[in-house]
Amino acid sequence: MVALTEGVGPDVIFECAAGPNTLEQSLTAVRRKGQVVLIALAWEPTPVSPVAWAGREVEFLASFGAEPIDFRTTLDLMSTGEVNVDPLVSEAHILELGEIQGAFKELLKPRNKVQTVFKL
Repeated sequence: MVALTEGVGPDVIFECAAGPNTLEQSLTAVRRKGQVVLIALAWEPTPVSPVAWAGREVEFLASFGAEPIDFRTTLDLMSTGEVNVDPLVSEAHILELGEIQGAFKELLKPRNKVQTVFKL
């Protein structure tokens, strides 16, 4: 990533991996006065050394990613077929609404589930 910018680093990095070292890597790789936006949240403590990026005046932001209206818009797009979610959802993660409690319990210690869809 830094090599592609002739050693300067990207202007903005969106950290979407939530791996053990990816936040630190993003903060280190971004250019001086660049910006790192945290999108994915790690489930374990994530080591970050401010010395590696504070002196370079890197801006660090976090985003939850959605406002309530975003969910309505998304559901509308899905229900009209304007957005095809089939490639994004596997049958293994489609559950009946009555299974919601068990699904939330599983998410307390996530493993490989990225998303779950509940049928009404």
